[in-house]
Amino acid sequence: MDLSIIEEALATHIARATEKIRRQSLAANLVTVVIHTNHFRTQEPQHHASQTVNLPYASNSVSEITHYATSILRIIFKEGYSYRKVGVLLSGLTPDTQCQTQLLVAEPDVRLRKVTGIVDRINLKHGQDTVRFANQGFRIKVWHSKHERKSKCYTTRVKDILLAS
Repeated sequence: MDLSIIEEALATHIARATEKIRRQSLAANLVTVVIHTNHFRTQEPQHHASQTVNLPYASNSVSEITHYATSILRIIFKEGYSYRKVGVLLSGLTPDTQCQTQLLVAEPDVRLRKVTGIVDRINLKHGQDTVRFANQGFRIKVWHSKHERKSKCYTTRVKDILLAS
C-alpha cells in the first residue's frame, strides 16, 4: 500500500480512538503509531516500526492528534514494503477537564473542541461517519480487514444466536 492509503487508515483509526476517549471525558498525552508488514510472508521484505510522541498538551481532538500521528507515520514509513497494518495507541490519559498546559506552548484552540463536539453529536444522531474529516478519505476502503471467514457473534448479537428446534 502507498502512503496515502495508510494515512487514510491511520486517520480513521484516530477518529475512532478519540471518539472513545471523548465519550469517557479523557484526553491523551502520548500518541504512538505502529506500522508493520505481514510477518507470515517470509519471502517479502519485512519492516516493523513504532514511535511515540509526547503531545505539548493533553488532547482528544481528531485534527490535533492526526497531525502528530501523520508526522510520525511519515518518519517511520519506508518505500518498498508491503505494509499490512497501521495502528495508533493513545496513552497518558487524563480527565479532559484537568489538562495541564506548558509555559511556552500555545493553548489548545477552543474552536477545535467546539467543532469536534458538533461532529460527535451529528454522528451520534445520524450514524457513524455521517460527518468525517477529509483525511479519512471518501473512496472505497481497500485497507479494511477481510471478513470472509469471520465467526458469528453468538454471545453479542441477537440475530446470530443459534436456535434449537
